[in-house]
Amino acid sequence: AWEGGYIDHLEEAMNVACGMFEMMNNFRPLDFSLSDALLVLFLHDLEKPFRYVEPKQELNTEKEKKAFVQSIIDEYDVELTDNHKNALQYIHGEGDDYSRTENVQKPLAAFVHLCDTVSARIWPNFPKKV
Repeated sequence: AWEGGYIDHLEEAMNVACGMFEMMNNFRPLDFSLSDALLVLFLHDLEKPFRYVEPKQELNTEKEKKAFVQSIIDEYDVELTDNHKNALQYIHGEGDDYSRTENVQKPLAAFVHLCDTVSARIWPNFPKKV
């Protein structure tokens, strides 16, 4: 983590989405738009600035983080489709909801998970300011 890292991560994950969307959609049509992916990526870590800037929000569990993000979504009347909601729920993976018989993580969720993972795990220190 570094000062400005939240914005760097969002920008990078969104840039990954922009770079990959057209390529993947050309291979096989995707059932979501680039705008759908960018909206979910913008919202997915929305609690982070509130956890580290005064007055800090105490958000220690995934349930608390998700509830806080939902409160902001509700406050600003952001309209989400079921596809957006699934993507927000599973952007960090299926976890305990994994099933051998059903894809719990729908295509949009898998796509944004990939974008988030590239930024957070493949390039975790970039574009860190030195």
